[in-house]
Amino acid sequence: MGAIRRPYFSGHGMNQLSMENRVKGYSLWLVPEGEARKVLEALILKLSSALGTPSFLPHVTLLGQLTEDEEEIVEKTAQLASSIERFPVSLSGTGYLDEYFRCLFLVAGESPGLMTANLKARSLFGRMDGPLFMPHLSLVYGNMSVEAKKDIVAEMIGHRDCSFQIRKISLFSTKGSPHEWYPVEDFPVG
Repeated sequence: MGAIRRPYFSGHGMNQLSMENRVKGYSLWLVPEGEARKVLEALILKLSSALGTPSFLPHVTLLGQLTEDEEEIVEKTAQLASSIERFPVSLSGTGYLDEYFRCLFLVAGESPGLMTANLKARSLFGRMDGPLFMPHLSLVYGNMSVEAKKDIVAEMIGHRDCSFQIRKISLFSTKGSPHEWYPVEDFPVG
């Protein structure tokens, strides 16, 4: 952890980001690998460039806004990763909400492996009473009209289905805006 940490993301599109759209603490991410990652990164970058929104690494947030100290989070994340086996994540269909960080996304299936990983994470971090887990992979962060979101979804034929295997949990510092986020450590599962 002595290496210099550099953000993974561009500052492009930061003009839309207000204080209420900033994230606190750390997040546990499930990051696709291989071809799935390439395809999803290209799609996020294409949408980001076209819409003037921030770009970011494709991920499914397993648990976010962890505010314990980093050492404790690292310890608990290592414990979590060793307690679960590899599992698939399947993305199919699109969704959108009137929320900056869930502006437009691909829906992740609620597989036993994914739901168990979330339940164990919530238990370890004392978050059993938190909001319900809605597994998804965001494609766009921003504020836009429902009509604009529907237009984007209509153009996304062929980009709605994707699957990948989870082999690690990635701990990210997600303090501030997306261009300030950086990886802390990866934890192999199983």
